[in-house]
Amino acid sequence: MDVDNAILTLKVIVTIAPIAVYFLTLGVVNSQASPRLVSGRWDFIVLTGTFLPALFWPLASLKASIGWQAVLVLILLGVLALRAMLPHPWKHWVIYNADTRRAVESVRRALDGLGWAYTQETETLFAVPHLHLKLEIAGLGLLNAVNLHFRTDAESPDQVQAASLIGAVEAGLRRYQLLPTAAGLFLVLIGAGLMIVPMWLMTRHMRDIVEAIQRLFLA
Repeated sequence: MDVDNAILTLKVIVTIAPIAVYFLTLGVVNSQASPRLVSGRWDFIVLTGTFLPALFWPLASLKASIGWQAVLVLILLGVLALRAMLPHPWKHWVIYNADTRRAVESVRRALDGLGWAYTQETETLFAVPHLHLKLEIAGLGLLNAVNLHFRTDAESPDQVQAASLIGAVEAGLRRYQLLPTAAGLFLVLIGAGLMIVPMWLMTRHMRDIVEAIQRLFLA
């Protein structure tokens, strides 16, 4: 195996392995007894980092045809686009291992526990008038997850007592004792299936990969 083929193998491994780990992690989270609440921003960063290698290699291969300057422009535009899509630090949350019904129940229980006056404008939209706050819940389908959005013009989380509300929602989610879901099993199977490819490549071409790395860094 020559250096070029070894590098191609490394590219396949680096591209597929993070995606496999991501799906395995989602599967494990969806197999736990209680739902898990995470920051929407961190969820977006992890998701972006997982699929970033799959986008990087095509850009790198364009160097010969359009030049480094054009590639750098494309990378800069991509960074700006990702920055624009980056969720707000405290106005966006994701509840994994939960459907819309459980998320709505948890939010309602949290609001009741805090003693806040609120109205439920729709099945998935709560309004807290004295804080000028609305809470919107939206399901993510096959991922067995739910988005929780804070709709407010407040610039500080203290203005809407976000920490108290998130803490109360988390406490409500911990009350659930769930059985492993079909979604969790499905995600684990996807992750395990994807992981077979990099593991097979590593065991089959380990010596060639090591030699290629030695040539690249010790030449």
